[in-house]
Amino acid sequence: VLSKALLVAVFLYPATQWLAYATTIQPGSTVVFWPHAGVILAVFLMLERSRWPLAIVLLLVVSMLCNWLTGQALSFNVLISLKDVAVGLFSVWIYRIWADHKLPIADTKTIGRFFAITLLGAALSALGGATIMVLLHGAPVSETWLTRFGATVLGTLLVTPAILSISTTKVQDLLEATNTEFLLIAALTAVFLFISYWSASGSAHIVLATALLILPCLIWISVRFDVAL
Repeated sequence: VLSKALLVAVFLYPATQWLAYATTIQPGSTVVFWPHAGVILAVFLMLERSRWPLAIVLLLVVSMLCNWLTGQALSFNVLISLKDVAVGLFSVWIYRIWADHKLPIADTKTIGRFFAITLLGAALSALGGATIMVLLHGAPVSETWLTRFGATVLGTLLVTPAILSISTTKVQDLLEATNTEFLLIAALTAVFLFISYWSASGSAHIVLATALLILPCLIWISVRFDVAL
């Protein structure tokens, strides 16, 4: 589990952080998708509490390095990295107490609790992000909070369950699922990803409206191909 969590932190986190900045609408730096929030949550959920200090250090280093490579200012880099990791850690801590260490979507109760924790974490993350943007760039508070809240909710709900599903599924089980239905859902997922992230024509409203298209695909894969959480 430790090796899987480290691989997710080192390789998937930079990719999702790049995606977050790539889908940011300019001018105005309007954030529409914040998937690395889901990666942080997944990493902490995959690890025991004794391993959290290692995860904190690794995630902070990777986040700051990625922000630096994408040309972010030092002050923004440090503050946004600390905010993302702190909110993720707090969310998992609350979830572990509330859900008795069960992974999300293990049963109906954990689904509801995961959604509640997602909303709480997204609200805190958006508050921190809006505060940083106001202090550094004079951005409007309410609009910044709202867009970041929606972006973080989408990032968490789409990314965290997918990572946990794949990490708890044997490779052989995935290989055996290569039938017509699997190919169909894989193709449909790819189409929805294209619609969500590459054909939005710069409109935040279109991106937010289409980003949820992939969610039914993830649920379909989990139910039909026994991807257990």
